[in-house]
Amino acid sequence: MFPKPLMTIYPSFRFLIKPDVGDQIPQYLTLLHMEHDAILGMQQVWLAIERSPDVAGEVREMFAQHDWRPHLVAAVTLLTLPNSQSMWGDLWSALDANSWACPQLAAAASIGDPDFAANARRRTEQGCPTTYRSAGHLEWIQRYGAEKPTVFPKYSGKALAALISVCLERSDTSEWANKLKDREDLTAIMGHERVLGTNIAVSWRRSWLAMAIGACLCMF
Repeated sequence: MFPKPLMTIYPSFRFLIKPDVGDQIPQYLTLLHMEHDAILGMQQVWLAIERSPDVAGEVREMFAQHDWRPHLVAAVTLLTLPNSQSMWGDLWSALDANSWACPQLAAAASIGDPDFAANARRRTEQGCPTTYRSAGHLEWIQRYGAEKPTVFPKYSGKALAALISVCLERSDTSEWANKLKDREDLTAIMGHERVLGTNIAVSWRRSWLAMAIGACLCMF
């Protein structure tokens, strides 16, 4: 069984990840750290939403990929949509599968998921156990990239650090997150990924909120 070609999955959002023009810089890169040029990528996400005949279906397809790039675009899409409640479970599935973009996914969920507190607490208290996604249905050359590293971790230190850090940013989750951040077993899981997961998630969350506030002020 051959995988669906890229042009047939999430077609409205494909150009953010793989531009039609070979030397054009992919717009997903502007969303990676949510810096000043992120507005360019966000504008392209809005355009993709407008032309998509099935936004929910394309978002779910992006989160189902092994590649972290569609995960990032899908997360920004959820934050942009007015009615995205039914799709946050797909983001959590990608985070549970140890997506390379899990700090950005954690930050996005902390902003937009109405059930974030419960979803985050359950995972952090357990150390963020991972769910392995088999890449057996992919062609060997795609599978080679999808299954690195060869030893799949039982827990995600980066996701754990990211979730705890964004929980500390929220008034409704900071109390219990503060108790978990120095728990011995959890600090061992986070290990060397603690700083990276924390810094990316907090910075991404704060930048998104600052841009959102700025956009609202511009409307008045």
